[in-house]
Amino acid sequence: MRTSDTRDGTNMALDDPIALVEPGRNGDIINILPLAKYLHDQGEQVDLLVHPNFAALLDGVSYVRPVLLPHEDEHRPEEARVWATARYQRVIVSKVWNNRYLDRSAAESFAAEAYRLAGYPELFGKLSTVFDRRSSEREARLVGKHLDRGVPFILYNLEGSSSQFKRRAGFVRWLRWQRWNARLVKLPLDCHRLYDLLGLYERADLLITTDTATLWLAHAVHIPTIVLHQTDTWLRAPLPPATVLNCTYEGALSRRREIAAAIRQVLDRRAVAA
Repeated sequence: MRTSDTRDGTNMALDDPIALVEPGRNGDIINILPLAKYLHDQGEQVDLLVHPNFAALLDGVSYVRPVLLPHEDEHRPEEARVWATARYQRVIVSKVWNNRYLDRSAAESFAAEAYRLAGYPELFGKLSTVFDRRSSEREARLVGKHLDRGVPFILYNLEGSSSQFKRRAGFVRWLRWQRWNARLVKLPLDCHRLYDLLGLYERADLLITTDTATLWLAHAVHIPTIVLHQTDTWLRAPLPPATVLNCTYEGALSRRREIAAAIRQVLDRRAVAA
């Protein structure tokens, strides 16, 4: 009988699960979660092999079994493939960066390439992002801490480790100088788990975010979103369903009037609905 290391370091008997290998960061994991749920719904046991630094994200889902990879660097898919192959009969590697099978011309974006590498290119963009183990208690505490009742509020995050908005300081100054009649809440907050932000997302009037994990979370709930992203279209994450405007980092400051109009339109629409 084969075994594998679980999150607590113990050994676990395996029947014939699929090892879905994603040694990437939060955004990479959220991108591939819909595929993991699809496989689970098809009757498969899915072991999602992740870097320990990002495993906490998987506490928010029931349809995968987290398994920790033993590597310090999250950008080593080939080593992860070898490690998984020694323990599993069925191995899928969806990691894009540093993957020797990466073919930029074969998919519309890096996010779509993850599905191609996994062997399911036709499913990209057709599956829902689901966090089915959210904590209503933690979300309520977060909402109570940051939400003023009756006051519209805007969530924003202009920082990211993989996608840098170099002129964000000027954009933040402009954002804070405007008279939105709304509270601005900077993300990410000191939350217990990243997905705890979904409670705020559901109560917020608007999200303004760069191409980072806070953008990927917007695929799980309906929140009007303004997206700032990279010039290279292949490197961009897919836009969330409720995107109201998107522009490049370079164009963010020059398009401030357009961005301001989009923000006011969303706030006005929410005020009428209330």
